[in-house]
Amino acid sequence: MIQTILLLNALFEGGVGLIFILSPESVGLFAGADAKLLYMVRMYGFGAITIAFYSLKVWEKAHERDTLVLGLLVFTIFHLLIGIAQFTTSVDPATTYPPGVAHFIFAFLFGFSYYRER
Repeated sequence: MIQTILLLNALFEGGVGLIFILSPESVGLFAGADAKLLYMVRMYGFGAITIAFYSLKVWEKAHERDTLVLGLLVFTIFHLLIGIAQFTTSVDPATTYPPGVAHFIFAFLFGFSYYRER
């Protein structure tokens, strides 16, 4: 199950990262955004690609307990904090809550897995 979660995380973050890098204006929240906001969105996109890459590396090394446990903790914290950011922003909830829920689900799955593996 852990390896499935890691792959889903890589697909989720990798997909979001590519969209944010290649076409951030296609996301409703960023349509018509100024250059500074698009710069920040693209930076987040590269961060998401990094998380996706790390997820694949942890998936690849899941047989190494220390690597797996550290990765699960990192992903738990990452998704928890991004979820909090999504829910505490003053931007339209219709655009921020769905990704926030997705991040909280990943935080729960990774946190539960971390608890079981540590």
